[in-house]
This record gives sequence, structure tokens and C-alpha cells, in this order.
Amino acid sequence: MPPARWLRRERIRLGERLLTTGSTVRTAAAACGFSGPGPFIAAFRSETGSTPGAIRRTAAT
Repeated sequence: MPPARWLRRERIRLGERLLTTGSTVRTAAAACGFSGPGPFIAAFRSETGSTPGAIRRTAAT
């Protein structure tokens, strides 16, 4: 796996952990080094097949 792909996957994993512990999408995006929620959402969906909002809603139930 190329280093850039590995790094992106690790950033998304961090974001997923943050989202399941109550962070907002905006906060998770910033903590993972994305320039904003839009790029984070796109990368998250590409990597996981789900949206950050869906992960937050699932974690809240």
C-alpha cells in the first residue's frame, strides 16, 4: 500500500473514533488534518462507504 493511501486511511480511522465519541464532523475533520468538512466527508465516504453523519447517528443510539 502506498504511504499516502495508508496515511489517508489512518486519518479516516481517527475521524471515525472521534465521531463515535461525540465529536462533530467539523471538529473531527480539523483534528484529522482536513481543510474542512467537505473534503473529510468525501474521503470518509470513499474509504468507508458511509458518511460521517451516519456514523455519529449510529454511535448516538
